[in-house]
Amino acid sequence: MGSGALGETSPEALGKIVARLVPEFREHGWNKMIDQFGVSEREPVPEWTKERIRATDVEQFIGYL
Repeated sequence: MGSGALGETSPEALGKIVARLVPEFREHGWNKMIDQFGVSEREPVPEWTKERIRATDVEQFIGYL
């Protein structure tokens, strides 16, 4: 999400992505992103990593976006 995948995205397109993501994170917290780990990652993401993500205040990430 915040990696090189967005590095070449135009400011306009990035604005649209953020406008879509903020309501999703507010509604689902981290769960929607964590559920995608099984699809997007080659190796299984350890449960302790998922728990640390869930323990992080999602509003801080939303503020970053």
